[in-house]
Formats: sequence, structure tokens, C-alpha cells
Amino acid sequence: MNRRRLLPLLLYLLFVAYGTSIPFQVDFSSVPQQWRKLQASLFAFDSLSLPDVISNLLLFVPFGALFIVVTRPTRPAASIAAWRVFLATAAAAAFSILVEIWQLALPSRTSSFADVAANSAGALLGALVAALLARGLQRTNWALAKEQFKRHPLTALLAAFFIVQFLGSWFPFDVSIDVSGLKEQVKKVVVMPFGNATIVGQSAAPFLWPDFVERALMFSVAGCVAAACSRREWEKHRGRPAAFLLVLPVLVELSQLLIQSRTPDVNDILSSWAGLLAGATFWWGSSRRFPEDKRQGGMLLPAGALPLYVGLLLAWQLNPWTFVWEAKALQTKWARLELLPFDAYYLETNFWSLYDLLSTVIIAVPIGLFARRWHRQYPRVSAGLGAASMGLIIGCVLEGAQVFVSGRYPGVTDVLSFGIGAAGGSHLARYYEELAGEAG
Repeated sequence: MNRRRLLPLLLYLLFVAYGTSIPFQVDFSSVPQQWRKLQASLFAFDSLSLPDVISNLLLFVPFGALFIVVTRPTRPAASIAAWRVFLATAAAAAFSILVEIWQLALPSRTSSFADVAANSAGALLGALVAALLARGLQRTNWALAKEQFKRHPLTALLAAFFIVQFLGSWFPFDVSIDVSGLKEQVKKVVVMPFGNATIVGQSAAPFLWPDFVERALMFSVAGCVAAACSRREWEKHRGRPAAFLLVLPVLVELSQLLIQSRTPDVNDILSSWAGLLAGATFWWGSSRRFPEDKRQGGMLLPAGALPLYVGLLLAWQLNPWTFVWEAKALQTKWARLELLPFDAYYLETNFWSLYDLLSTVIIAVPIGLFARRWHRQYPRVSAGLGAASMGLIIGCVLEGAQVFVSGRYPGVTDVLSFGIGAAGGSHLARYYEELAGEAG
């Protein structure tokens, strides 16, 4: 067993145990009643929620992958790999059972055998993917694969961004592939730019400029990365990947025709295109103004992208831009301040909560990229600690501003997410700089 890789697995288990214990209201006298509810729900398959099942499945995918990494033997074999996958699934099932037993003493939580099954399936999926990936890398030329990764790190980052966009657009995964359902979905398609008229002339949800701008700013970051890829990773095929990026937002919206609760909207396509073009324009303009960015290995965002990123943070945290100043309303919002980390996410455990949490961490990653740039001017300060501190400070400022925003409630979870994302961005910047140095 690789002891150095054991720490992330233990930290992940502690994180899951912490989240499943929120809000820490223990009452052992409720165990008999909770046990009866658990027995009654054993065969109640009609009460299962697909989003809850998917979120529990995804929650344990990292567990399975980390288990395979931790138990990696010195001489891999097919039989050993199969045994490790089985152990990962069994360990996830055992840990899930312990969690469900513990939740019998938590009146605010609900124990379920379906959670054990979903968690075990997630661990099985994560373990299989990790085992197959490791086996595939053993059969390929690892040096060649590593060299390709060095040459196209930003392309992988861009692909991850669009994968997250697809997953977010499909939630809550209520898929319908019958002809009648597809016809109804087509009728709801919004085809009026900067309006809400559908394809049959009816009115959909009102068009909101703040949402349009927020989405455009989010895609502007992808536009910056795409422009960097065009210069540094797509030298031979610049036109084709760029054109494909413009097609992807269309595919995201068209895929929503299969999701009953989602509505394809031409304004989402327009905002995506506007963001991609704006981000690419910012990158090209700033790369000419700040030629030193060309020597950063292609990972750091250009200095000219800072105003664009500040706009994204403001739109992300202060939308819908309606403010309240009354003392009574402010007292109410202050009373709802979330002081327990991850409290809101675990009290409503579903895919959208996990998506929102991961999105906040990802949005904060550029803070670490910018901090890495400034670290060169102040090398005495630890890059990771400086980036995390900067992320926490920015998170505090933005969350504090939400006290005055109608419909938004500040919390310590988002502050911590900003710190985690910023620290991760600094680590990624250092990693890719080392790769660029090796390649150079």
C-alpha cells in the first residue's frame, strides 16, 4: 500500500463523514423510530429520487479511484486489479453501512439502503475507471503520453469545462426519448434573441440581462483558454478546433430537448458565443501588450484578463443585482448566515448542490493563477499559502457583499471554496510551469 497516497483517501472519508453528520444533532432515543422507517423503505422503490441516486453515486467515484491508487502493487496483474476493484467496492459498502447506522441517531438525516447501493456503485465505477486507465497506460508508450500531455494541458482543461457544462445542462436527468415528449420540448424552445418567445409564439420565462452577462463572462474564461490553445497547442489546426468550440454551445442546448425540465434557449447560445469571442479578444490583445505572458508555459492567464475575471466574480456572486438596505431585512439575512461549513450543501444533497460547490471552486482557480504571477515579485511568501489567503479574502469580501443582495445568503462554505480553488490554481500553475521547463 502506498502510504503517501493514503492521506487523500483518509481526508476524503473524513469529509464524507463530516457532511453526513451535519447538523450534528444526535438523539439516540430516535434510533428505534429511524430503524422502522429504514425497514419500511427497503422495498419502496417508487420513492427513490433519481438526482439523489446520481449524487450519491458520484460522491463515491473519487473513493473508488483513490482506493485503486493507494493499493497499487509493484507488479500489476489482471487478477490483482480485479481483486482491488472488488475490495474498493466492498470497502465503500462497509463505510456506507457505518454511515447509515450512524445516521439512525441523527433525526434530521434519513438512512436508506438505496444510498448504500448508490455509494457502492459509485466506488465500483471509480475503481474500474482508475484500474482500466492504469492498465491502458501500461500498454502504451508512457513517455509519448506524457509528452502529449505536456503539449496539450490547456486543451484538457477546456474539455473539462465543457463536460461540466453538459452535466449542468442535463440536471435533474429526467430524460425523455419518446416522440410526444420531444414534440413538447420543441414547442418550448426559445427562439427570440434577447426575448422569451418560443417556437410556437408563446412566452417562456422572462429574459434577464444579468443572467445573460453572467453566462457570457463565464464563457469568456473558456475563450481566454481557447485563444491560448490556438497559439500554443493548435498551431497546425487552428481553424477546426475554434469552429468546433462555437458548435459546442449549440450541442449543449440541443441536448436539452431530451430533458423534460430544461428548455433550450437561443439566448444561452448567444451569451456563450459572446463570452468565447470576448475572452479570445482579451487574450490576443493582452498577449501583444504583455509579451512576457508568452513565456509562462501557456498556463497563467494574461494580465489583461484580470478586469474580465473581476467582472465574472461580481456577476457570479451578486446576480441578480437587486439590493436591500432596510435594517429589518439585513437582520433577517444576518440571522441566516451559514457558519457551519458545507451545511447547506449536505442538508440538500443532490447533484445541483455538488455542481454548485464544484463550480465555486473552479471559478476561484484563476485567483491562484494570478497569485502565482505576483509570487515572483514576492518570493519570500509561500505561493500556495499566499494564493489560499488571497482566495479567502476575496471570498469574504464577496460573501459579505451578498448581505445586501436580495435572494442571496452569505456563508462560510463559499469562502472556504474560494480558498481551496485559489490554492489549487497556484498548484496547477506551478505544475504546468515545471512541465513547460522540462519541455523547453
